[in-house]
Amino acid sequence: MSNAVFPTLPGLMFPVTKTPRFSTQIKQAVSGRELRRANYTFPLVAFGLQYEFLRDTIEFPELKTILAFFMARKGSFDSFLFRDPDDYQVVNQLIGTGDGVTRSFQLVRDIGSGPEPVANVATVLDGPLMWSADPATIMWSADSSTAMWSPGVDYRLTDYTLSATGLRTFNVAPPAGLPIYWSGTYYYRCRFLDDAQDYSKFMAQLWELKKVNFLGTLGVRL
Repeated sequence: MSNAVFPTLPGLMFPVTKTPRFSTQIKQAVSGRELRRANYTFPLVAFGLQYEFLRDTIEFPELKTILAFFMARKGSFDSFLFRDPDDYQVVNQLIGTGDGVTRSFQLVRDIGSGPEPVANVATVLDGPLMWSADPATIMWSADSSTAMWSPGVDYRLTDYTLSATGLRTFNVAPPAGLPIYWSGTYYYRCRFLDDAQDYSKFMAQLWELKKVNFLGTLGVRL
């Protein structure tokens, strides 16, 4: 499983396709009544790219860049990371509410159909929480054990570990009733759908690549 990032090249042309895919088992009785079973909780996403030009010069080695990337993955064998330019970040995404005991929260992103786990995190852009969503919460406390600066209570929520699957574990359990958010960027983990790519030379030192298809997930299924 590689963490190499799919290269960004200037020759990318439109349309770029993005196809969410589910898997459903369907059994049909003689009467026509169906029984259906969903195999995926979250979809896999098929991406389709095409490049109208790839330069092959010393100054612009775009052909060699994408060719080397494909060969290093051995076609569909190895996975890689892809940043979808339209789906790569969240801002103040709710991931849970503290109960004073739970320390681990899964990073997610929500596109309207519900939260989807995010595993391939690129950056976390969290800052200190200086206020509460609860207007009744006072900013300063007379109890020094719960003061914002107390070493025993991490109100800033910046002391934590982050696993490869996007599980965020705080050193100190967030207080009960405190909403937990995260902001940051992420990748899709992908693999090429094919073991071959067709490059066409249409002019001196200029090539085109009409089909680059790969399958992606926000998790670690590939």
